[in-house]
Amino acid sequence: AACLGAAKVYGVDIDQQAIQAAKDNIMRNRLSEKIQIAHVDAVALPRADILVANILMNPLQELLATFAELVKPGGHIVLSGLLHVQAAECSAAYASAFSMDEPLFESEWTRLHGIRKE
Repeated sequence: AACLGAAKVYGVDIDQQAIQAAKDNIMRNRLSEKIQIAHVDAVALPRADILVANILMNPLQELLATFAELVKPGGHIVLSGLLHVQAAECSAAYASAFSMDEPLFESEWTRLHGIRKE
């Protein structure tokens, strides 16, 4: 996102190894002024224009209310890490807060996109 023009990018994870790997990549790519990476419990996140989550179905369902709160009205959500057979269920759940597009499938994986309702 930072390479594509985002002014500020926040990355969060629960895995310290993933956080360290991301920090290393941020430094290598000279993006430390644009990207903040931290453990999810150690950062206050602002409301986002775009939220991208690449995690499994159960965490996506558990995080629906949190994600809805984090995305500005009219903002975008992009969800991946879903199997093809989970797309309809996850999209239906997120439709309570987002206007969901048709799923995009590649192999057994799915990408969902929605726009936060007002």
